[in-house]
Amino acid sequence: MLKKSLMLAILMLFGLSAACAQAAQTNEAAKIYGTWTGESVCTDKKKFPACKDEQVVYRFSKSDADAKKIHLAAEKIVNGKNEPMGEQDFTFDAAQNTLTCEFTINQTHGIFEFKVTADTMEGTLKILPEKTLAREIKVKKQP
Repeated sequence: MLKKSLMLAILMLFGLSAACAQAAQTNEAAKIYGTWTGESVCTDKKKFPACKDEQVVYRFSKSDADAKKIHLAAEKIVNGKNEPMGEQDFTFDAAQNTLTCEFTINQTHGIFEFKVTADTMEGTLKILPEKTLAREIKVKKQP
């Protein structure tokens, strides 16, 4: 009986530990929610001639599709007006303070990778499978 009680206590501790880790991840993710603005700059206009530097607005929120992900609604500013660019769900690594999203849109397969430092987020867009750097992105969280 003592062995069963001890095993039950150990299993409960593991469950509690996992729940605490998920709660910590959720609290860290909540710091990302909100509006971030900045620029997305083309890195290789020879390879990507249609690429244009952009002023961007990123709106991060909790994903409706997956509670473990962070949703991004991205816009660019054209002639003073916000134009939607698309929406994606990102994986957040609280330990590394990183956001990543691999996607395929039309014929383009790419990956966004961001590093979050306080109220600044810096990242890249790389085109797969070669991981060709297409964009460098830097945004700042708005109060």
